Amino acid sequence: SMSGAIEKDFFGGESPNGADFANYGILRSMQGLNGFDIVENHDVIWPWYSRMQLLSDV
Repeated sequence: SMSGAIEKDFFGGESPNGADFANYGILRSMQGLNGFDIVENHDVIWPWYSRMQLLSDV
């Protein structure tokens, strides 16, 4: 699972790697659509998503 791959703050560990940016891009394209609340309510994915949003400024 995606959340199982995030052992620290990012897929890449202490800092993001390509997997972080690829997955963030996919989820970012879904923001605002029905079902995105699954991401918003996830204990691991939402904090990761928020960190990526701050880093990418998107």
